[in-house]
Amino acid sequence: MTETEIQLQTALTNTFLTNLAFLSDYDKELYLRIDGLSQAINNGEYKERYFLEFIKEEGEFDIFDEKENSYIYDRKPNKLIKKAKSLDFTSKGSFSNLNKKVFTGHKFDLDIDLENPVSLTDAVQMIFNNTSEYVDIYNDRVETYSTKKYKEFNKFIIMGTLLGRHILDIHKKFKPDLYFICEENLEIFRLSLFVLDYSQFLRQGSGIIFSVMDDESHFDSKITSFLLYKAYSNYCVKFFTSDYNVSNLFDKVATAFSSNNPFAYSYISSLYNLVNNDSKLISKYKRVNIKDIDIELTKKPIIFVGAGPSLSEEIDWLHKNKDNFIIIAMAASLKKLINHDIIPDIITTVDSSEVDVLKQFDFENTLEYIKDKIVLASSMTSYNILENFKQENVFTFDVMSSFYSETVFYNAYSVGEMTLSWLLSLDCKEIYLLGLDLALNQDTGETHISEHALSKKLKLDSDEFFVEKGGFLNSDTMEVAGNFLEKVYTTRVFQLSLKALNNITEVLLKEEQKLYNLSKHGAKINKAITLSADEIKLKKIDKDIVLLKEKLDEVTRKSLTEEDMAKLKDEEVALHEILTFIAEQKSRKIANYDEFKGYVIDLYKFYNKQVSRLVASKRFLSIYTDTVFMYINYCLNDKSIKKDIKKIEKTLIVYEKQVNKMINDYLKYSKRVKNNC
Repeated sequence: MTETEIQLQTALTNTFLTNLAFLSDYDKELYLRIDGLSQAINNGEYKERYFLEFIKEEGEFDIFDEKENSYIYDRKPNKLIKKAKSLDFTSKGSFSNLNKKVFTGHKFDLDIDLENPVSLTDAVQMIFNNTSEYVDIYNDRVETYSTKKYKEFNKFIIMGTLLGRHILDIHKKFKPDLYFICEENLEIFRLSLFVLDYSQFLRQGSGIIFSVMDDESHFDSKITSFLLYKAYSNYCVKFFTSDYNVSNLFDKVATAFSSNNPFAYSYISSLYNLVNNDSKLISKYKRVNIKDIDIELTKKPIIFVGAGPSLSEEIDWLHKNKDNFIIIAMAASLKKLINHDIIPDIITTVDSSEVDVLKQFDFENTLEYIKDKIVLASSMTSYNILENFKQENVFTFDVMSSFYSETVFYNAYSVGEMTLSWLLSLDCKEIYLLGLDLALNQDTGETHISEHALSKKLKLDSDEFFVEKGGFLNSDTMEVAGNFLEKVYTTRVFQLSLKALNNITEVLLKEEQKLYNLSKHGAKINKAITLSADEIKLKKIDKDIVLLKEKLDEVTRKSLTEEDMAKLKDEEVALHEILTFIAEQKSRKIANYDEFKGYVIDLYKFYNKQVSRLVASKRFLSIYTDTVFMYINYCLNDKSIKKDIKKIEKTLIVYEKQVNKMINDYLKYSKRVKNNC
């Protein structure tokens, strides 16, 4: 070995040891995995596939893949480095959670009674009216998103590290506050520790979240932490990819942006639908409290019927076996079931849109069959719909936010995962899933049964993915593991529900509970047993619905406790303190974008101090603030912007006005609850 080679070997070893020392303090779990792999290699327990090799003509390192007998960089490592150097301050190569359609500046002449839940159409138009006030200030309709030149980027995603040498040039140019560095292969990441000192980024003020060969739950947790950091800067998050083994990473990051998007459920709907409606349900309808439940609802087999494409293929089988199960059906499947003489025992509904839910129930044709049935409804199901049923048969449950301080609700996107979380929490022992596909019909591309009001056909194997434009379409399709098939096509919206469902089964499904998935076109659900309907051999049962109601009555409540009431009173004080803080900040002298960022940080810090005192208000306040500050920061983070002082002054006035109105409207709903209890 020459002197030069010895010096190089020494430098590589020193860098590796520096990284190990850094990781042992900064990311202990990753350090232990790297150390374990190193020991396995040294002990001959693990045969290396990848080897570090210096390419003299390039003056850089490459990775030799012994299995494929090839070089990952194709002996041209500088090519990737040059690609990293070419990155600019535009949105090219970025993810975004900024919903451009909301910031058009359109205004609507509305006359809405805010004592009653607003329609989804009115909710959208109210958002447009609010955002138009900010659009008027900045005259920015996000039309130049793809060509705009930014001043800076707060966050940066590295997908596929390989040796990571290219990150040096990215850092020199952008110096973001936080990196999300993800790599699918632990062995490859270990090689990067020999040639790149990751600790230098921290010394220069940038944080790092590492995700190396993580399972899905750990990856989700880490990318969510990344996205929650300065969530208002998620209007444009640059990424760089090595293009080696990153397709899975790319998809997981894209899904994480979708699931952490403040536009997914609007602040208007959160306040004027959910909170408003809930304030009328409390003290009138029973609320199931699934926290610390110690009852077993039933040992009898339950079939939970959704409106997915698989229901159509098994409808005749279900008709023949309808007396062998307690049938729990989504409202969206009612029309098809009743047309086949299948009357569910329990109906479950979640949606807040009164118009859409009325279409699902189709009372004109179904009411005589279902008026005496048990209804399991979310706290945002319109009270106008629930009034069609006997009050003693209606059981409601909390979603997203609640006036009850001691409550539990799980992250969910649709009626499917919400209902299953309820059934598992109530210790139901034998549950069969049919029509809970969370995937398309694999032959036709249909999203739901044809009777579903929102059913549509999508192109299978679609490449319609608008990441460069910063948005994700409901029609964006991808493959996931199938229930009966190896892979099935689904949509990104369905995939969000699937991830939530998998988390719920992971947390709630006990060993003594059995969960069966019958859906032929469906996605695979974690811990659910794939089972063909023809294999089920059950006998007719005594459903004893009266006993089910009695069991549910054991875990229900109507009114708030004294502790709940005390927390609502303290929340009112906290909300007034928030309004006082915002009013005082309005007079703050802010000369430029940097000073405005300081104001935003102070505002979020104050919110975070108050959040533990907030009850049902925390959701709409956080969504609204993330929504508007994402747009405002997008506008101000512009190299061409002028007269930003005047714009900022106007911004603070509009923000105070809009928050003041929403908080005072919320306090009216809160007062209604306190008066009724």
